[in-house]
Amino acid sequence: MLLSGLLLVLSNSLLILTGENTGTSMASPAIAGGLALLYEKYRLLHPLGLNPKNGLMKALVCNSGDDWGKPGPDYSNGFGVVNFCGRSIC
Repeated sequence: MLLSGLLLVLSNSLLILTGENTGTSMASPAIAGGLALLYEKYRLLHPLGLNPKNGLMKALVCNSGDDWGKPGPDYSNGFGVVNFCGRSIC
């Protein structure tokens, strides 16, 4: 059932509201999933199955983003929009 842009789902007699949202709470699952894929790729490329250093993973995420707004990191868009398949990461 669609009501004012929200999807109402009835499941086990519980009313669950879903809809669109933005912000860091919505970005964190995408970042976590992307990082999981980067960890997996790193382990495949390194035969010992070692985990990469945390600083390397942070640098990959921060420096692989597509810049939005003013050039470089800023207070409104941070480092931009993450792009896990850009900059030869995939």
